Amino acid sequence: MVAALWVGGEVSDVLAQQSATGLMLGGFRGGVYLRFGPRIIAVTGPSVPAGPLNLTLDRDLDFDADRRIDCPRVIAGTLHLGPLELRGPSADSWMPSHGPAAVSARIRDLGLLAQAQAVPQELAAVWPDVLRAIDDDLMDRARDLLGGRGSGLTPTGDDVLAGLVLGRALCDPGRRHGLVELVERTHTSDLSLRFLHWAGRGVSIEPVHRLLDADPGEVSSAAGAVCSVGGSSGQALLFGMAQSSRLP
Repeated sequence: MVAALWVGGEVSDVLAQQSATGLMLGGFRGGVYLRFGPRIIAVTGPSVPAGPLNLTLDRDLDFDADRRIDCPRVIAGTLHLGPLELRGPSADSWMPSHGPAAVSARIRDLGLLAQAQAVPQELAAVWPDVLRAIDDDLMDRARDLLGGRGSGLTPTGDDVLAGLVLGRALCDPGRRHGLVELVERTHTSDLSLRFLHWAGRGVSIEPVHRLLDADPGEVSSAAGAVCSVGGSSGQALLFGMAQSSRLP
């Protein structure tokens, strides 16, 4: 029997449906992406960090990116995925929270770390304009410059934007509703839009929240754990979080 360890908010929204038919979007190392209407979830094993889109299982499964999973379905709160039937906990298991003052201090730490980081090459051409937008608190301008720019399953610009939005959402919770509305108008992939949606709500992947809770002496190693996520997504996300220290 396979059981769920962690259930992200996106997954809880999907499992709350009495009946839904999904579509497999594709596999990746350690998991598979499924679409249910406007929502996208990732079914993963424990080797993949928990996050708002993730249904984290208690064991790694052999998800073959070239093998289609026909008609994933949700029936009365249970996800039917091929031969598997997966039921998550009744409440969200992955909805971390942090005090704004503590996050602001950690974001300042990241801002100092970022001084030694190079601007992602794919963003170099627009970066001076992005910085001006950040310094003037023109988040819609930063969104338009970064959204969909670069390569990867989630483009580099989206990852930086997610970090920027996440930092603002955590430091100023009163702006979260407006940030969600702002990022939902980003011109990019549907998968990136879902990560951006949750960043606007102040929620990211597990290593990011561990970093925000780390003791001062552990910041560098915790930042390294974020950078190790994905090919370059974690590094770009961290870079964006660091840039949020510039926001007024």
